Amino acid sequence: MTNMWMVRAGKGAFLIDIFKNKQLVAMGWDLGDLSDKSSEEITQLVNIRYARSSNNRKSVIASQERKFRYDIKVNDHVLTYDLKNRLFLLGIINSDYYFSKEKVHEDYSDIRDVKWIGEIPRDNLKDSTNKTLGTAITLFNINDDAKEDILSNVEKLDFHKKESPVNIWKITAGKNEVSDEVWDIFKKESYVGIDYSYGNSNIDYSKFKSQNDIKSFLGDKITSKSVAPSTIWKFINVVKKGDVVVVNKGLSKLAGIGIVTGDFIPQTENNHKNEFDLNNIRSVDWILTPDILEIEDHFFAPTTFVEVSNYPYYWNNLVYAISRTDDVLKNKILNFLFNAFYDDYFNVEIGKTHFNKYKLEKDEVNKVWNEILDKYSSNEYIANDIWEKLLNRPIKVHTDGVNNIKSAIQGKINYSDEEMDRVAIAFFEVIKDLLNADDTIAQKEILNEYAKNEYSKGFKSSRLSSILYYLDNSFYVINNKSVYTLKALSWMFGDEISFDSDLKHYIDNNEKFKKLLNKINNSSSFNKININDFEIFDMFCHWMCDKKLGNYAGKSQYSSKNAKMLPITLISNDIVIEKRKYQKLNLNPDLLEVKLREFKILSNKVMQICASLNAGKHIILDGTPGTGKTDLALKFSSAAEENKFMDGYILTTATSDWSTFDTIGGLMPGEDGKLSFHEGKFLEAISLNKWLIIDEINRADIDKAFGQLFTVLSGQNVELPYKENGKSIKIKNWDEIYSKHDFKTATYYIGKNWRIIGTMNVDDKDSLFDLSYAFMRRFMFIDVDLPNDEDYKKIIETWANNLDDEYINQLLKIHQIIQYKKIGPAIFKDMIDYIKQRSKLNNDSIEVVLTESVESYIIPQLEGLNKSKIEKIRLFFENLGIDVNKKLNELLPKF
Repeated sequence: MTNMWMVRAGKGAFLIDIFKNKQLVAMGWDLGDLSDKSSEEITQLVNIRYARSSNNRKSVIASQERKFRYDIKVNDHVLTYDLKNRLFLLGIINSDYYFSKEKVHEDYSDIRDVKWIGEIPRDNLKDSTNKTLGTAITLFNINDDAKEDILSNVEKLDFHKKESPVNIWKITAGKNEVSDEVWDIFKKESYVGIDYSYGNSNIDYSKFKSQNDIKSFLGDKITSKSVAPSTIWKFINVVKKGDVVVVNKGLSKLAGIGIVTGDFIPQTENNHKNEFDLNNIRSVDWILTPDILEIEDHFFAPTTFVEVSNYPYYWNNLVYAISRTDDVLKNKILNFLFNAFYDDYFNVEIGKTHFNKYKLEKDEVNKVWNEILDKYSSNEYIANDIWEKLLNRPIKVHTDGVNNIKSAIQGKINYSDEEMDRVAIAFFEVIKDLLNADDTIAQKEILNEYAKNEYSKGFKSSRLSSILYYLDNSFYVINNKSVYTLKALSWMFGDEISFDSDLKHYIDNNEKFKKLLNKINNSSSFNKININDFEIFDMFCHWMCDKKLGNYAGKSQYSSKNAKMLPITLISNDIVIEKRKYQKLNLNPDLLEVKLREFKILSNKVMQICASLNAGKHIILDGTPGTGKTDLALKFSSAAEENKFMDGYILTTATSDWSTFDTIGGLMPGEDGKLSFHEGKFLEAISLNKWLIIDEINRADIDKAFGQLFTVLSGQNVELPYKENGKSIKIKNWDEIYSKHDFKTATYYIGKNWRIIGTMNVDDKDSLFDLSYAFMRRFMFIDVDLPNDEDYKKIIETWANNLDDEYINQLLKIHQIIQYKKIGPAIFKDMIDYIKQRSKLNNDSIEVVLTESVESYIIPQLEGLNKSKIEKIRLFFENLGIDVNKKLNELLPKF
């Protein structure tokens, strides 16, 4: 059983970003390279280096260094704590110990490489586990109880798909009175800078090893509450290349947004010194420079330098505000949100159930309402029906956190039972009067009178409108989720619109709701569903606030560490945003070593695939069924993603009825009945900067399915007979290494790193003649053969290691069928999986179970063999005591 180790990311977890991004953990006690040191020699080094320390401290240091050097093993689990985000990262050790002073930090030079695989929010763990993990020791072995708790709470991690993978910082452009001049310099010279030199131009703050060292150095130049040490430390050591900087002027104006492109440059090395002494700098590429965009009074904090990543609410509102004068950006933001909502909620089972509940609740409310109305007209007692059947109805889309509304109100206001009857009747009558009112003026008067009624306490817009809507759908439900969502989205159309739950304001809020929803709908080209439909938008509000998918709405949710931030790529299509993410494609065997450890493939074949992909070729992996061609394509694609060559892959299987609609795309009707362009698999992959893996590629009629892609794959640009955003859709090759879709210009850009990997079975090779020369010329064909005999047997033994020896011996004998017909290892993997499950069901003999597995998995692979070979195979199985004659006879030609 593997161990699980805690390795802390330095004091205050200051190395967490390095641990994450470089996929490693590190320690260091300034002992030098321990690669050739024994445990005893490590102890001696500690005693010499820390001679003045207590024996207890020396013992702790020596113990931790010995564990890091010798006790931690490859494939052990490792945990580290991300203090800022209050979560633990879980990974797997995938290297032996090595020493490097450059890779992490000069004081943390003992290193182990890690593959981070998951994250666990601290609050999800038991108190006992958090207590165990809270130990201040840098490195320790985690006990079994805590390990079990951690593994049961792990959430899949995907760093390369995070929507906001960078930190965002706000920096003020100098003092208010000189902010215009300072910003002009920042923009012209492409940097941002801070001061804190206090008249000493020879200070190089990068030489200080901690924030406390800076504080001690500044001494009486600063007060005890000064943020100077923290600001200096973060600007030098926490800000990293690729981070985003937001520059403000004063408290309300945005000057610009850019991407950090360089390391810290101290004033002593700065060749761009300015007259305002903001000469400790970082270079920046500006992606947005409105110069003087009014956001809102007191929108920006007065602090010179602050991390906006900690306040997603403000970042999102800033993005919304930037879109006020940019209709294309509005469309991008709304489409981003609506697409995420559609994919993650509306179009999955939980969303479909939610949507169906509206009709169920409507039927229930109308049924109960009519029953109560009849009783009311007959002067019968109705209070209990109002409480139990109407207010506490069994089906509720809009819950308010209260199981029994009557008990909640009575407990809070201390009404008598008689008074509670009056409360119920007053509530019923106000709804009845609103339904009968002639216009909004009359409706406002009714609600104003009701609000004055002493028996209206306990009712706000949400409880009232959640019934009104089902009786008359012109009354929209207004609750906290819709209020927060509308407030957030209103930033795109001007200042934040005021919504509240006050009954007296409900009619005005209802009209504002409708107008804003109409503006939102008119500003978006999203057409998979009708966002203008109240029930769909109401679901969207629910998703925005509750589901923590995509964006959030309420201010409290925005302030949460778990709140999502709108991606920086929404702001601009400027290529500088993408350039910081990706590396030129350069696959090599070292990057694939761990992935291919259990995959028996010749090293020259790995190099052939790497070289072909690096050279810009699309490839076809062909070979015997079961040789793992698809798995191999996935492993190469996964390695490319992890090393930031692209953003993942799309796996699809070709079919005989494929056309250009499936590959490129075509027109489809939306919810509103209008036709719009729907992208196919190829354009989807280009749009998402993902590789396309096509399984069984020759199953498709390639000439029919690829169409204009032949031209694109030869390096030419094409224009499609479809339009998007009023423009003809184009596919272009360009010189950047990443791929993207630019909605504004209706263009799909194919980057230098984009690839197609196809697979086909060698048994289908005759159908290669169905692949046109035009297609074959654009692909490199690489044969994926069987492993050598020794490796093949090892694979079978590994997969079958918990079967009885007799099964293993027979499987190794069955393996020799490859002398008659090549059969890939995956076929044996399927057989072994079947045997494991089949043997659990009863005590049938090994011969019976093996015969079943051979008939199910081996015999179908023999289709098409001549009679002579089938007779040899018949004899082969008879010698093994496996009777498959009936199945073999079915393979013989029928004359």
